[in-house]
Amino acid sequence: LFDQSHHMAEITIKGPDALKLCSYTTINSFNGFAPGKAKQMVPTSYDGYVVGDGILFYIDKEELLFDVIRFHLEELLEVVEAADHSDLPPDARLRQLIAALLDAYRDADSQHNVQISSLRFLSASRQAELKAMERELVRIFSDAVRGIAPHLEGTKMLKPVTMSLFGMLNWHYLWFKSSGPVSRADYADLVTTLFTDGTRNLLEQRAHKPVRRTAAK
Repeated sequence: LFDQSHHMAEITIKGPDALKLCSYTTINSFNGFAPGKAKQMVPTSYDGYVVGDGILFYIDKEELLFDVIRFHLEELLEVVEAADHSDLPPDARLRQLIAALLDAYRDADSQHNVQISSLRFLSASRQAELKAMERELVRIFSDAVRGIAPHLEGTKMLKPVTMSLFGMLNWHYLWFKSSGPVSRADYADLVTTLFTDGTRNLLEQRAHKPVRRTAAK
């Protein structure tokens, strides 16, 4: 990757893991590194010894946006998949998934905000790849929701309940403060209780909901 026998060589790195490769092979931080910017890159050997330096240019805005969102979703999926144990009691499984996702959001508010607000600016093919990762997250949580509310299986209410759960988790960063009176663990307990208890008689409650009738004129 960095051949010192070629003085002032130019290397172009492209692909979904280009930014990750630069991060792994240099001592640089890439926080705030955006298209149109350049920085001195300092690559190291496997043992951590500096082997040279160079100037690194970021020239593609869409690549940066795609990488930020994809790395974020990859980390979320990795954490959630590791926390998912279908052999646990249903409420314990859901609680563990919720806690894992909330903890993964720690110090990731900026990436999460970019995912929510800017994914739509990517090309259709890039959006499709990222949305597939989002759907996998939803699938895992939807399966856990079915565990606490098996009566929702096959009904039109399973998706709204699952997406309501994501709403509570995805937007908590707007009000949550790590120094506040409620910890992430407390909030995981709260959300788990709300959904476990709130879905128990959901279909029965809807069946007995009064129907508003309009008097004939």
